[in-house]
Amino acid sequence: MGAVVGSCLSSITLNFMGRRDSIILSGVIFFLSFLLIGLASIPTSVEMILIGRALSGLGVGLAVPSAAIYVAECSSPALRGMLSCMPAF
Repeated sequence: MGAVVGSCLSSITLNFMGRRDSIILSGVIFFLSFLLIGLASIPTSVEMILIGRALSGLGVGLAVPSAAIYVAECSSPALRGMLSCMPAF
């Protein structure tokens, strides 16, 4: 569910923040999600794990379209198709 929300939000972040900053934002969200999941094992909190997984999905939803568009804009026309599918692969 987080990836669905993230992919819907990716168009907004891509337009207002740009490609590179959207990728950086998704990296920060990934870091926070895995930090939350890692810290949840100390008190064994299922809620923290679920919130961390939802944030991880949000990060994936933001990262995949942002990375594909960024790679497609930076690559040469001969390699564009092959390289722009690599982030999703």
